[in-house]
Amino acid sequence: MSKQRYKIYKIEEDYNPPSTTPEAMQMWFDWVVKTKFWRDRSKVKHVKVVFPVVGKMSGATKDGPHLAKIDFGVFSLNQLSACHELAHILTWDAEADDEGDHGPRFVGMYLETVKRFYGAEQAKLLQKDFDEKGVKYTGGGI
Repeated sequence: MSKQRYKIYKIEEDYNPPSTTPEAMQMWFDWVVKTKFWRDRSKVKHVKVVFPVVGKMSGATKDGPHLAKIDFGVFSLNQLSACHELAHILTWDAEADDEGDHGPRFVGMYLETVKRFYGAEQAKLLQKDFDEKGVKYTGGGI
């Protein structure tokens, strides 16, 4: 696991966002993919919730050119985890960076998805934690 990825996961452990239901998460994803912000950045038109996934962490995968799946474990069905995985989808087509899929471009997009889809205050808190722990990101932050 890269150093940057480890730092991100460690920071996320300190957050305790409220869990939701698979149905509510699916409705939220259906809204997210219809926003101008999303349409301007991704060709993915549908994100499918897969829950529960036992024995692994949440993760995003491609399931065709316009479809993605996000697997959620029992303790990760929340909007913060969803924003993390959405940021992966939004950075899939980017050039690889030195930290792989948790590099500065991913982290910048993660902060942006949190700000736009979860809340500006949460994004500021997350950015503050990233700054304190030396997590690198592009985009200038929130």
